[in-house]
Amino acid sequence: MILSTKYCFSTLAAFLLLCLPLMAQEDGRFSEKKIKDQELYIEANKYRLLGNHEKAAELLQELLKKDRQNHAAAYELARIYADQNRNADALNLAKQAAGIDPANQWYKKFLADIYQRNNLFAEAALLYEELVTASPSDENNYYKWAYFLVQAGQPVKALQVYESLEGRIGIHEELSRRKHALYLGSGDTQKAELELLRLCEAFPANTDYLHLLAGFYRQMENIPGAKAVYQKIIETDPNDTKAFFALSSIDSPAAGDAAYLQSLDPIFLNPQVDLDEKIKQILPLVEKAAATNDDILARELLRLASILDRIHPAQAKVCALNGDLLYLTGEKEKALERYRQAIELDDSVFSVWEQLFQLAVQTADYTSLVFYTEKAMDLFPNQVSVFFTTAWAIADRKITPKASPPWNRPS
Repeated sequence: MILSTKYCFSTLAAFLLLCLPLMAQEDGRFSEKKIKDQELYIEANKYRLLGNHEKAAELLQELLKKDRQNHAAAYELARIYADQNRNADALNLAKQAAGIDPANQWYKKFLADIYQRNNLFAEAALLYEELVTASPSDENNYYKWAYFLVQAGQPVKALQVYESLEGRIGIHEELSRRKHALYLGSGDTQKAELELLRLCEAFPANTDYLHLLAGFYRQMENIPGAKAVYQKIIETDPNDTKAFFALSSIDSPAAGDAAYLQSLDPIFLNPQVDLDEKIKQILPLVEKAAATNDDILARELLRLASILDRIHPAQAKVCALNGDLLYLTGEKEKALERYRQAIELDDSVFSVWEQLFQLAVQTADYTSLVFYTEKAMDLFPNQVSVFFTTAWAIADRKITPKASPPWNRPS
């Protein structure tokens, strides 16, 4: 409570100091009227801070009736109206405040926000032009100025603003990205390319910028250019897996899935390359093999998964991946064993348990089915299907291998 009181007192004191220059007479004294106006202003802001905007607005309106030149009151009332989505009223009062005190940057920024709400982007841009002139070292003002120019349909002027900022701060990632996007949007691909080239030349050790350039080349279907940049990335950082995979994937549409997977061998054999990155690269093809029943693709994927077994031993996700691919190639008993290994290494992934249950049924391994479903009941007490499978396995495990669980039986 003490902190809250101090905070309110400090805030109101700040308002008081803000308005003191308005109320002082030429001889440096304050009239009784000015003191009462100040008290009214403080009272209004007290209500605003307490969330009673209606009462605060009423007092600020009363204050403005007494003194139309009270820009602080106009500004505070405009803020209240903006919060109430009374945009037209907020706009009029914000313009009034900024007109009375044109040197106040906060009034101009607030007015620009109201202009934006009303889709008056050109007017907002003019305000930020004034703000840049008044504070040329504030980078954010340049970005806002350029943004409003773009929204107003003036991209050429926006580029001029970016050029002006670049002249002050030099080549900068955010600046280069925005210039690149504007050139690209206007169809000037040569200047768009030049922006990224300049960024890469300014920071030659930063491979993120080279990736931007390579991505642009791929977007423009400049495959030789993209390859050259990816090779440069690998020369700069031999452990950049993203560049390795991108370089391998460029030729895959023409060469075919099998050739692409074979091109991944050096990457999969490299223990320094992240395991998750390796798996991520082949998952789309695993899904494709499952959807199309492509046995050749599945076996090529299984070959890569076997490499992962050697390079990244005792990894649950590798065991599960091998289980998936063995299942796709029809080797169900081996797949079941790999799922068992995966669960022993990490028993937290329920989808692996589900695969194990299904394979146990398909291979008529009911003893294993009962054993693992009972274990799963402790780990996944909220999975009703586990209890149902356990009950079915105990009751029906002596049925013929061709039988299936009740949910798979024809009605």
